[in-house]
Amino acid sequence: MLTVELNRSEAHGDSQVEIVYDEEGLDLLISHLEGLRDSSPAARRYEAGEVVGSPNVDRFAPEHFHFLSTEWGSGELSAEPVVVGSEIVHHLRVTLLTEA
Repeated sequence: MLTVELNRSEAHGDSQVEIVYDEEGLDLLISHLEGLRDSSPAARRYEAGEVVGSPNVDRFAPEHFHFLSTEWGSGELSAEPVVVGSEIVHHLRVTLLTEA
């Protein structure tokens, strides 16, 4: 289970995003994040010794993935809120910015 929830604070005029997961949801998220790192052009240049430092610090060529609720698509995200009073986020897009 993996869910992304939005909590709005009327009193403070701000919002908070919560990611709630179980072990399977965490494994799914980690595998996709590792896939971004491993497949980015910056990561490939880093592995080839062409870039010094972290492979993720270069910017401007987006690599991304989407998680959708079952109501909106592929079903990686739960459509049932876990946190009382929160709103479900039906679409999570995670983007890695790398060098163009």
